[in-house]
Amino acid sequence: MADDLLAPTITPAAYAERRPPWRPGSLIYPAVFGGALAATVLALVNARRLRLPTGATLAIVGTGLAALVARLAITVALLDGHTSGPARLVGTPAPGRRP
Repeated sequence: MADDLLAPTITPAAYAERRPPWRPGSLIYPAVFGGALAATVLALVNARRLRLPTGATLAIVGTGLAALVARLAITVALLDGHTSGPARLVGTPAPGRRP
């Protein structure tokens, strides 16, 4: 008598070789050290690993672009001809450049 209780329910095709996605918390470190562009690229790699639909992938791209534009706008607004004070928190001038 065959017992259905012990029969495997997940086929071997479900275990296809693929890389597991990263935890979202792990993307915080590249975002802090690499900025919005690095976090967006890694989120897109993660979206591909998760096989997200196109709409979700476009949402990631849109969010990344919005963060990059905001970063540039804040940098331009704070630098305003000088590079001391809060401007150092957002962006730094080119090496060897004096105000």
